[in-house]
Amino acid sequence: MVVLTSSFSYTLISIHIIMLKDDNGFTLTELIVAIVVAVILLTVASNAIINLNRLSARSRALAIANAAAENKTEEIRSIGYLNLDSAGDGTFSIDTSDLPDELINPVASYTVSTPETGLKQVEINLAYDVNGDTENLNYTTYISELGVGQ
Repeated sequence: MVVLTSSFSYTLISIHIIMLKDDNGFTLTELIVAIVVAVILLTVASNAIINLNRLSARSRALAIANAAAENKTEEIRSIGYLNLDSAGDGTFSIDTSDLPDELINPVASYTVSTPETGLKQVEINLAYDVNGDTENLNYTTYISELGVGQ
């Protein structure tokens, strides 16, 4: 039979308290700080990803719109100086079926004017939607009796 004395039980309690103090776990404060830091980092990262997606969509739409404007410019240049009509107000709409399907709600037109004799100016205006905003692309070229200039 084992008899426990008061000094023995005091020693066990002391050992137990020392073990609690040396525990390798995290305190509640440390966990809260870690969670707050993680939330801040996730918020910053998610905002960066959202902005990156918006910029990517905007630059992709701009590249597509620019290619469409260049294609229409080449088409108009192939008409030639003499066949370009600048009668009336000189504004002509561009059929949306001639524009890439990737552009959202595109509206396009071109205007032919004669700033001086022997020179015609063609301005292509293209509007399209990106991320809920309307973007405008204006493209200008000059066609002369002798050839094409930019």
